[in-house]
Amino acid sequence: MKLTDSNFRVLRYVQLCLEVIGIQSGQTKSNRPVIRWNSEASNILTWMIQVCIGLPPGARTSRNPINMPWMKTCPALLITSFLQGLADSDGYVRKDGRYCEIASVPNARFYKELIQIIGYEAFAYPLGDKPRMTRTKLEDAVRMPFLNPIIRSYRFEELVKQARNRNIPPPPSFFSVLQ
Repeated sequence: MKLTDSNFRVLRYVQLCLEVIGIQSGQTKSNRPVIRWNSEASNILTWMIQVCIGLPPGARTSRNPINMPWMKTCPALLITSFLQGLADSDGYVRKDGRYCEIASVPNARFYKELIQIIGYEAFAYPLGDKPRMTRTKLEDAVRMPFLNPIIRSYRFEELVKQARNRNIPPPPSFFSVLQ
């Protein structure tokens, strides 16, 4: 991940979540200006990757489609949290302020379906056989919220800024999402 304070907050948040289930993790050294994070090996992490996400050993979501049909039947709050995790990692707010997107060639259609399941408009873009991203309008991204209001990443701050520029009320706080 890029070496930014907000990316460090994202990874620190993941670290705290892992600690809750007894898995240690932390930052590792890198020769490049990026943040690298590693966790101890764990049967539960292997189970999460292989069974919950549906990836075979060695597969990565950047190249391989995930297999999570069960996610489509989850409560909207869980689907939103899943999408926020994706967006905080692989998402962005377009500079023109019209759309928010999650980059993912193998999973763009699946992410589009999830956004639609929770009641928002989304597109796998570009249209056709090989979409590279999932796109939703800024207005929907703010209401969802597309990015996690707890972590307040630089992507979240860009969402707030673009919403302000378009006179759209800011994303709900974490506490209002829980109501």
